[in-house]
Amino acid sequence: MDENKIKFFSKSGNVLIVFSISGYKEDTDSIRGNGAYAIVRNKMNVFKELKTPFGISVLVTKKNWKTVSSPSFADDVINWGAYQIFYSLYGMLGRSPKKQL
Repeated sequence: MDENKIKFFSKSGNVLIVFSISGYKEDTDSIRGNGAYAIVRNKMNVFKELKTPFGISVLVTKKNWKTVSSPSFADDVINWGAYQIFYSLYGMLGRSPKKQL
């Protein structure tokens, strides 16, 4: 998403982009692929610099639940500039769910 689109969303007044992460770098990259955390955090920084509201969605797993439910994680999310945080519990669905999560 380029800066022009971010500015467009900022002016619309009724759109909230939600970034999906799984905690910090290690947890996010282990689920979403190497470098995913850095890409998302960089975009969050652009949104914050442009004063464009955004939220985050956090995938909660048996490995990260203590981290993402901690007060320090919530403080970090606020400092990153997020206006909302959504928590999604990982549930094994489908024919080949990832049981290790």
